[in-house]
Amino acid sequence: MKQPVYIYKQILYSLLFASLFISCRQEIIENQQLLEADALMENHPDSALILLESIQEPAKMKKADQALYALLLTQAHDRNEITHTDDSLIQMAVDHYKHGGNVYRKAQSLYYLGCVYEDMDNIVLSIDALLKAEEALGGKYGNDGLMCLIYSSLAHQYRKQGFYGKGMEPILKKITFREKRKTTFIITSCTIVLIIILFSFMMIDKYRKSHIIQLKRQLMRNRTETSRVIQQEDSSETPHKKTKLEVLRRLCIESIRTSGELFKKTAVYKEIHSSDRLNKEIYFHSKKRNRLKDTIDETFPDAFLSLRDLYNLTTDDAYCCILYSLNLSNRTVAACMGVAEGAVKTRKSRIKNKIDEKLSGFLFSNN
Repeated sequence: MKQPVYIYKQILYSLLFASLFISCRQEIIENQQLLEADALMENHPDSALILLESIQEPAKMKKADQALYALLLTQAHDRNEITHTDDSLIQMAVDHYKHGGNVYRKAQSLYYLGCVYEDMDNIVLSIDALLKAEEALGGKYGNDGLMCLIYSSLAHQYRKQGFYGKGMEPILKKITFREKRKTTFIITSCTIVLIIILFSFMMIDKYRKSHIIQLKRQLMRNRTETSRVIQQEDSSETPHKKTKLEVLRRLCIESIRTSGELFKKTAVYKEIHSSDRLNKEIYFHSKKRNRLKDTIDETFPDAFLSLRDLYNLTTDDAYCCILYSLNLSNRTVAACMGVAEGAVKTRKSRIKNKIDEKLSGFLFSNN
């Protein structure tokens, strides 16, 4: 048992050492003006240049700050179209980042070294620096802005030398790089959307199944309670101090309500409900009526039994009650039973005379 513990400790120590090593390798910039200038560079290079030139005694900064200062000042000169005349400033950044872990800064410093050599009319060294910048970046996505700048500068340098065929290669690489990134972005986005949609459907289906299970359990509890009350001997002491008949009638309403929730999840109900919402004459052929009747018989067995036993209703009367419990209109109930609307209204009046007010309010509150 000691060996697994020893292995776990070794893994833990290794991870701790790795995290400490990485944290030590990360460069922390202390001069906040450098960070502000870096943030301004993209959209406000003139403000970034003013901020950089306001820094006092940059030679006294630590090496990481000096390297970033040299890189940003060269970048600000380039973005403000100030001609470079010397490579000593940017060379400080190149020397610092070539052994560091920041790949982007390494490629960026090499790119601006190429820009400096271009202004100094040293095309060979410019192309060499740009190729090294491309190699350092390695075509990694997320750095496409800098990669496109490198390809554009290479194409410009080759054309200046008269190598038009060679000059097209960076342009094609630039186009290919952008298209690959665009394609990757589209594929990734579509995959994420599909995953979200699938996950949503799975959660909805899981909730629906869970709800159905809860309703079926509720029906089982209701059935057990009904059987217990029926088997109980008549006495003055009944559940909740109510008569046996009152308890059974309450359980009957609960059974109809719970079974109705189950039935509303079926395709048959959705079809009937959509027809009920139409403000026009409804007709259901016999095949559709029989399918509806079979589904209701399967879903409401306890309700049929309770309505017949407790209120002395016929099977058709009980069927009519269940249809009304689904909040269907007189017109739709008549279509489901295959009779005229007037006949349904007459049956409803007869049923009201047989049942109590609580059940009547529950069944016919919307009619």
